[in-house]
Amino acid sequence: MEGLKVLRNTQIIILGICVAFATIVSTVILSQGLLKIKKFSNEVIAVTGSAEEKIVSDYIVWKGEFSRRAPELKSAYAMLQEDLKKVKEYLSSKSAKDDELVISQVNPGSLQKERERKRY
Repeated sequence: MEGLKVLRNTQIIILGICVAFATIVSTVILSQGLLKIKKFSNEVIAVTGSAEEKIVSDYIVWKGEFSRRAPELKSAYAMLQEDLKKVKEYLSSKSAKDDELVISQVNPGSLQKERERKRY
């Protein structure tokens, strides 16, 4: 019986030593991993400044509008047509092709709304 107690005590001591050794080994492994994470998180490159580079693009969308005021709608429309001709000439001098331009319709309603706002 006494031999069994000694054997149990020895087993408990060996188990305690194994648990302590496993705890130490796992702590070392975990701390090494945390140190690597901290090392890599401190290695950051910060860049400030600017750079320029010419970019060649084959597509752009420009939106623009122009307006004219006149006592009669017919004369305002004629002036708009002259302005449109000048705008097209300018854009074609800058290498824009006519088939690349989208010209929307004349909106006479905005002129009437503006006149109504001025009345009040």
